[in-house]
Amino acid sequence: MVERIFLGWNQPFVGLAAEWLLASGESLEETLVIVPTAQSGRQLRHLMAQRTGALLSPKFATPGALMRLQDDAIAPEWLEQLAWQETLENRTSEETLQALFSGSDQLEGEWASGLASEMLALRRSLQDTGMTLRDAARRLGSSPEGSRWNALAEVESKVDQWLHRQNFTSRSLALRKGIALPDGIRRIVLAGITELPPLVEHCLRECDMPLSALVAAPQDKQQLFDELGCPTEAWSEEGMPWPGHHGSVTVTTDPKHQAIQARKLAASHQTSVDEIALGTADTEAGDAIATEFSRAGWPCHHPAARMPGHGMYRWLQSWKQWLLQADLSSMMELLLLPQTHALIEADRAEIAAWLAELRERWMVMRPDDLRHQLQHGGHRHLKREALEVIRACESLERWRKLCESSDQVEGLRHLLDAAGGDSEEAAVMREWLQAAAPQIGSAKRSSSFWLELMLSDLPTPCATPPQDRVLDVHGWLELLHQPGSHLLLCGLNEGKVPASSHEDPWLGESARALLGLRTASSRATRDHFLLHSMISARLESGGRVDLLCCRSNDKGEPMLPSRLLLAAEPREIPARIETLFKELEPPDAKLRWEVEPAARWKVPQTEPPQVLNATSFSDYLACPFRYYLKHVVGMRESEPDRIEWNARDFGNVIHHVLECWGNDDQARLEEDPQLVHDWLNRELERTVLAKFNDRIPLAVRIQLSAIRQRLQWFAEAQALHRAEGWEVIEVEHKFEIPIGKSTVRAKIDRIDKHAESGELRIIDYKTGRDSKAASAHRSHWNANSKLPEHVEEDDPVVFEHHGGSKSTTYRWKNLQLPLYAIAIQQRDGVLATPCYFGIGETRDSVALDPWTDFDEQQLQAAKACAEWVSQRIQARDFWPPAERVPYDDYESLLCARSAEEVFQPLADK
Repeated sequence: MVERIFLGWNQPFVGLAAEWLLASGESLEETLVIVPTAQSGRQLRHLMAQRTGALLSPKFATPGALMRLQDDAIAPEWLEQLAWQETLENRTSEETLQALFSGSDQLEGEWASGLASEMLALRRSLQDTGMTLRDAARRLGSSPEGSRWNALAEVESKVDQWLHRQNFTSRSLALRKGIALPDGIRRIVLAGITELPPLVEHCLRECDMPLSALVAAPQDKQQLFDELGCPTEAWSEEGMPWPGHHGSVTVTTDPKHQAIQARKLAASHQTSVDEIALGTADTEAGDAIATEFSRAGWPCHHPAARMPGHGMYRWLQSWKQWLLQADLSSMMELLLLPQTHALIEADRAEIAAWLAELRERWMVMRPDDLRHQLQHGGHRHLKREALEVIRACESLERWRKLCESSDQVEGLRHLLDAAGGDSEEAAVMREWLQAAAPQIGSAKRSSSFWLELMLSDLPTPCATPPQDRVLDVHGWLELLHQPGSHLLLCGLNEGKVPASSHEDPWLGESARALLGLRTASSRATRDHFLLHSMISARLESGGRVDLLCCRSNDKGEPMLPSRLLLAAEPREIPARIETLFKELEPPDAKLRWEVEPAARWKVPQTEPPQVLNATSFSDYLACPFRYYLKHVVGMRESEPDRIEWNARDFGNVIHHVLECWGNDDQARLEEDPQLVHDWLNRELERTVLAKFNDRIPLAVRIQLSAIRQRLQWFAEAQALHRAEGWEVIEVEHKFEIPIGKSTVRAKIDRIDKHAESGELRIIDYKTGRDSKAASAHRSHWNANSKLPEHVEEDDPVVFEHHGGSKSTTYRWKNLQLPLYAIAIQQRDGVLATPCYFGIGETRDSVALDPWTDFDEQQLQAAKACAEWVSQRIQARDFWPPAERVPYDDYESLLCARSAEEVFQPLADK
């Protein structure tokens, strides 16, 4: 006979339960208290100890703990996973698979692994009722899914036979025989239990010892509970209390805003931390809440926080990827982790830095690509570093072969000894290997498979609470057992409360109901009662309730308030709707960024270069600070994982092909466009083969088609240029000239000379969009034009050009071609015409564009501006940053703020 005790709502449930247990007059050490979660039991035990001092505590257990059978003959979960996978792949007929999948076209990829995981989850669900798949198939045999369930039952029988041959039995078969209560108990107390697995419920109903159910509700609600004190579906007719004057309901924009509002509510009412029951129904929002409270001086812990992989667990995840695909990306992941140091005979950090640079510059993806580049790429720079990287790679490849050797257990054990040493993690992993050795020896599977199985079986580390924490962010099922007169509850969104019923491909709602499993309806009943009880316990005892929900999650996806908040009398619903769906102002409205000087990023202090590249002057003219980051500090975004050419790679390939063509004395004089294109196309093929051998990425092949088209248009334009009498006389001409206190260094793509007039043209190939030489270097300027913050009107950045009777004022924005002209004038004593040869993505953009009005006047103006830039650079004049630039390489660092707000000013020059 079950005795139901209704404790009422005159204080939070956990305090009432502790008082009842202490006053019951029974021997506590012989009492089994069943609580919803382990944290609930810890809280109840802690409160009982607080109220009495030291005492003999009762035994605490959760319904799930009662179903954990301690029997060495029960197969561990990893072994059952293996059993299902082995059976599905090797012992299941085609007819059975057809019944499972309704078509063999679904059997692609890792189908067996995925299906085995689904079967484990399905069996865990049925374990709540003590049923196997065969039992469920008998009940569902007449349903539309009957044939599918019969196929599942057939496979399950073979799985159990496989386990039996390994001297194990499945947990499902063991639970089918029922469960037993712990020894040494004389009575049972259900403390705030709102739902029970059918298997546990059957056990409790069959036991012959006293059983008391402590219910978090008053006596007048007894008709809403079943015999064991669990809420029935009649709760769906109950109205949900509204905080009114004793609290609030707050709708926020997102989880971060919700956390801020929760912290403000806690602070504004000056509630003692001992009286705050802080929790969230949305686990994903818990981290933001803990962070916000901690920043405000209330160290807070979120027990359900997802811990990132670390230590040997994280390293083995990376090593598993190396086993699956030994490419340079996987190698870099390994080099970033300290355990790899034991596997290579070199400095791990140094090898990682060299590999990063090689992947960025050479666009290599596999070790063989790196070897091919060394043999055929003609590289001089980074050759020594590449050899060291290859040596480290070969060491990792030897370890990889050891793991995949015939004795996989021994290979993996050696790996754990080397990388893990005497660590506790490595010891646990070695124990797992020892236990799995018979199966590893008999099942012909890869080492990566066994590592994945091992990692999935090892317990996930829990988040470590800060030592000085004063608050915990509790989960939904733990809040009922939290004391505190002030309930601060976040995450009251639909899909969180009531919890959403995720679609199960094997168990729909009707099947769950037929099998006696939890349904969406029963889950909604549970959550309705829990929220009602937690609110009522504070409101009726003079406490406070603050409820919060979000309009969107942290991904920006819309969310709705929980429908439970609308459970009310019809006359109350309009006011609740007005509160829950009112317009919200963005949380950052009327705010502006204010960054403390100490919080700004400090830029390294580096001496400016003495040698300047002619192409870099445009960066200084646009913004001196960004010039400093790019050309002095060397801060650039890398793309080591690219599988296609970026704009720089794309342009370099075209430049290389045209350089080779220009160095061929016969080819550069050719006037037939088809012959010119044939030559260029052959050189393009040679260039690509030198870079990729015979493994050209698909994206690069597509880009090659675009390059071939551009070279075809170039050949046509070049043929016309040649017919006009122009000859290529130099390509990739290197020069150095003094400008101010600096030396300017550059390479001119090409110099042409007219056969009759002797006129010189300086040509720069442009593969981007801006192929107009004059407009790329100067822009019109007038009194209304705005100069960057680092430029004054009387600086030589602004100059006046007198062309005949007309005078025009310009502002320099690039000095590349004028600097080329200065170099040629100093060498040959003539003024050459600067030109762009556009090689763009359309036929019209592939053409030569001469700077027709370039004259001595502009050359001298450009020289004065270059000397001004050189003087400013040598004087370390890199501040202030420009407010706007044509293209910002550092936009991602600024987060819509100005550079002055984000970075500390550079030291005085």
